Amino acid sequence: MPGAKTVPCPVCATPVDPLRAPRVAHRGGRFRYYCSPECYERRDREARAGASHEVTTALDPAARDERAADASDEASGSASDIVADGSTASESRPSLDAQSSLATVGADGDRSIERFLPAELVLPSLVEFDAEPSLEQVIAMIGVAPSGAEVAAAVAEPVARVEARAKVAARPEEPEDVRPILVSAAAVFVALVATRVGGTISTVLAALAAFVALTVAARELFWARGMAPWWLWANPFAGALVALVRAVVRERPVTSLALSTTVAFVLPVAGYVARAARSSAQRSLEAQGSVLPRTARVRRADNGELRTVEAQALKAGEEIVVDAGERVAADGVVREALGVIVEEPSGTRSLIAGHAVLAGTLVRKGTLRVLATRAGDDVALARVRTTLDEGATGSLLFGESFARVLAAVSVVAVLALVVLAAPRDPLATVALVLGALPPGLALPLARVPFAHALAAAISRGTVFRDAAALELSARVRALIFCVRATLTRGSLELVEIVSLGSLSERALLATAAGAESMADDGGPFAKALVNAARSRGVRPEAVRRPSLVAGRGVLAATAQGAPVVVGSRALMIAENVAVAPGEEVARSIEAQGRHALFLAIDGRLEGVFGFDDPPREEARAAVQTLMDKGLDVAFVGGESAGTLEAIGLAIDVAHVRAEVPPEERGAAVRSLAEVAGRVAVAGRPVLDDVALGAGDVSIGIEAAGGAGAETSIALTGDDLREVSRALVDARGALQMARRAAAVSLLATTAAVLAAVFAPSPKVAAPIVLALAVVGALVGGRVASAGFAESQR
Repeated sequence: MPGAKTVPCPVCATPVDPLRAPRVAHRGGRFRYYCSPECYERRDREARAGASHEVTTALDPAARDERAADASDEASGSASDIVADGSTASESRPSLDAQSSLATVGADGDRSIERFLPAELVLPSLVEFDAEPSLEQVIAMIGVAPSGAEVAAAVAEPVARVEARAKVAARPEEPEDVRPILVSAAAVFVALVATRVGGTISTVLAALAAFVALTVAARELFWARGMAPWWLWANPFAGALVALVRAVVRERPVTSLALSTTVAFVLPVAGYVARAARSSAQRSLEAQGSVLPRTARVRRADNGELRTVEAQALKAGEEIVVDAGERVAADGVVREALGVIVEEPSGTRSLIAGHAVLAGTLVRKGTLRVLATRAGDDVALARVRTTLDEGATGSLLFGESFARVLAAVSVVAVLALVVLAAPRDPLATVALVLGALPPGLALPLARVPFAHALAAAISRGTVFRDAAALELSARVRALIFCVRATLTRGSLELVEIVSLGSLSERALLATAAGAESMADDGGPFAKALVNAARSRGVRPEAVRRPSLVAGRGVLAATAQGAPVVVGSRALMIAENVAVAPGEEVARSIEAQGRHALFLAIDGRLEGVFGFDDPPREEARAAVQTLMDKGLDVAFVGGESAGTLEAIGLAIDVAHVRAEVPPEERGAAVRSLAEVAGRVAVAGRPVLDDVALGAGDVSIGIEAAGGAGAETSIALTGDDLREVSRALVDARGALQMARRAAAVSLLATTAAVLAAVFAPSPKVAAPIVLALAVVGALVGGRVASAGFAESQR
């Protein structure tokens, strides 16, 4: 849009509008905007070829700073790109930002020194270090030292927190218990040897091996009761029992006992794979949970005194006081935060009253007062950890539907194959088929990617309400943005006043500001008009009988009794005011993506105001990411069609629903859902409650930890890229879940065919065993590693 802030292309220094950049890349924690695909490809080739890190002095200062930051990223081993067209590359270390700040990063990825350098301090030269630069080195480089108070606030951290994180980081990964597999494998070996020996001793050995294998299998079956319905997981156990019955009622008992032992071996392998695949997500949450404080200081309601209580004993509604260097012990809403700076998973930000915060948030500066909304085991991080516990993952929609399908397939397959194999050896076939059909394994493997996605999201400050919300997010086909304060900055600025009659611009501003302020609107237009009047030295005019028309404007009367109407076209038309005299002016304002507000006095249109509320700089990158993944994007808002179309043109979104009042946005969302299918709605709770409630998935901006009903996805910050990432990660988790389940089922199908068409159980048993084990191992690998690969 005209007047938007531009940034230099990192390659050629051409000014680039962030909303229209042909290529967007993310390097060293900052977005880079390229003027053309050629510049991006040139920069990418240089990075891949290990190009020189020297800063090109021919560029202008802003471009040199961009190139300096890139060079520092590469010098420290950083090459993380997340580009708008979907291509990615990984990085291993953070960088020294040459423009704005210093952040020394520890081995666990946490910032250990807050970014305290003012934005105007630009490093005059780029100095490369063998390791991360020390505070003294940076001070020597820039020649300015931060104040003692800033440094103290930056480095202050509780000793208990440091020790807890160090303990988790230093502890080696504990391998999953392989003893059940080893014991069961030994039993299989003994049983197979017994088939070669013959005689009474071989029968005793085979029976002992079968007993051991069935005991281990029963243990795994008991453990798996929380991973999947027992009647799905118990198929191999049932097959082993069938083979045991065959040993009693038929000849060749040693062979039947060996078959029973071999089939039972499938269960410990399946259990090991399911536990190992999920352990990394649980370890990640354990590390995050270590930062939650054990105590909190609570202000008593009767006398205002502070008392220290256990964090688990906190209750919703209590006020917590948190000083610099301490962490918040509960999810809540900020009551007072003068000069407070906090560090969250989504980054560092300043807080004001009304902001929501999550338990574990670190206060870097100032004293924070928080009204607890959720405490103890109900905080977001604790709930995610509970969701991943055994027995708590049954809410996954994928698991529920998949379990029913697998149950039907198992029953039909066993019955059909028994009939087909009846002339040969039906009991042996039943045992092998049940051993080759462990559908309960596919279910926990399918849940593993969702566990990884939940853990990754909470580490970024994005909270899914539960596992079902995560999976429903994966099935979304379109995202609808509420425009005001979500897609745009939400801070209107009066930039233009056009008089259509005899009144001056100052008189128009005085009347409009008086009507809006006395109507007690408190909305963005009222604030913008009052601020503009104050900055221009205009005193708002006193009006009579002010009345607010929600979502449209204000009705009032002048001191002389003439009716005053301040608002949108719809309000003007409803009050029988002709807008034709100002239509050309309004369209000119709206064509720039701005907002037009009309003022009429005594039935005549007297003026038009132009307000600027540009889209967020990250809006285009967020929309591009969603479109690259096949999601449709739409806007819904109370703005005029011209304004929304101009904003959509800048961000490449064509589908807009304009001039929709807040109370009617639910119907607009439902009508879009009829065309697109499942839809997600991103907005701000309270302001966009009607629209959020109409979507299949609701995404609350700056809502994590807030009071009231929870949205499906809640963000701690307002970065729109986190909105797109949450949906993209959910889709990736579902994709990985389907792949893991497909691998398991393919191996199962091959094993069943081997059981049916092999000439004898002696030939079929090792084939079935090998296929079942391979399916479990490969499926587990896909489930645990596939999602991690999708994150790079």
